[in-house]
Amino acid sequence: MAAPASLRCQSEVMDSVRGVVVDFDSHKGYGTVRTDDGAELFFHCTSIDDGTRTIPVGTVVDVEVGPGLPGRWEAVVVRTAG
Repeated sequence: MAAPASLRCQSEVMDSVRGVVVDFDSHKGYGTVRTDDGAELFFHCTSIDDGTRTIPVGTVVDVEVGPGLPGRWEAVVVRTAG
């Protein structure tokens, strides 16, 4: 999967983009963010920048995107939009 169209590469971390948490499984510790341009990005609870390890579905977030598992881009930093 290619990086979302709204992102430009700066070394290994992409620009920050806005999105919404559309799925989060607190038991498994991972979820999905859908960016404003429709891309869906996996994230792990350790990527949540406030250290809480949980985030409600529907939360508007700013994410930094970077390489994850081979062939996949992930949200490597997830922070609540302010």
